[in-house]
Amino acid sequence: MATCVTRTAWRALDGTSKYLSIYQKTLPNALACRSAPNSIIIHTQKRSLFVLPFGLDVGLVGVAAYYLTTLKKPEQRNVESIFGPEPTSKDGASYPEKVVKCIAHRGAGFDAPENTLEAFKYCVERDCNFVELDVRTSKDGQLVLLHDQGLERLGETNITNVKSVDWDSIKDIDVGATHPNRHQFKEVHLCRLDDALDYLLSKNCRMIIDVKGEDKQVINGILNTFSCRPTLYKYAAVTTFNPLILYQIRKKDPQIVGAISYRPYCFSAQDYDAENGPSNPR
Repeated sequence: MATCVTRTAWRALDGTSKYLSIYQKTLPNALACRSAPNSIIIHTQKRSLFVLPFGLDVGLVGVAAYYLTTLKKPEQRNVESIFGPEPTSKDGASYPEKVVKCIAHRGAGFDAPENTLEAFKYCVERDCNFVELDVRTSKDGQLVLLHDQGLERLGETNITNVKSVDWDSIKDIDVGATHPNRHQFKEVHLCRLDDALDYLLSKNCRMIIDVKGEDKQVINGILNTFSCRPTLYKYAAVTTFNPLILYQIRKKDPQIVGAISYRPYCFSAQDYDAENGPSNPR
């Protein structure tokens, strides 16, 4: 019996690391056979745990986190296609038509009802080929061009959040009802992103798509839009004030050109009076 126990213990030791104890495996057998010699209870060497210095392990964690979260850069040619060359660069002098001279915020929202097809047409007619537009989702997941959560400022309505209503219930609201130039724009309606892209891409307009809202619907909607329109990678950049939203979008599609909107004065403008010059910065 003692011989059998000893062999069992030796096999257990041979199949594992020499630093692992098999004390618990041999002790029950030894108790079952009191005639077994004490030599079958094997005591092994204990080894202390090696610990990195605090600064070094924190640094290694930081390096690992950096490489795990770093996203692939979009293609440089797409970045240049959207934003053009520097005006003072050699390419800017050689290709002046590619230089960005102005960006129509919300589609020149002071001149025409903002974020509407009428506003974008107004820009194109005046040779402005770069527009900024705002996107959020309705209750049924439609990507709607709208800066505010609600429609009180734009139309004569008490809808405070389009996320709570379906597209069909808001598509016919006149969003030019309170605009200063409303006499020039009759019955202007909300615009969906797809409808805006159909027009803007047909006119070779570049654009900044500013994402409003922080829900999965708007993230997935933007991703699906780029997936269905490959030419959009060369014509549109995605911006948002929330870095996590932009990260989630670019993590799933790193080829989308993105930028963080930063206040104050990231997107800014000035009125220009012929007599008094620049005024009313915003």
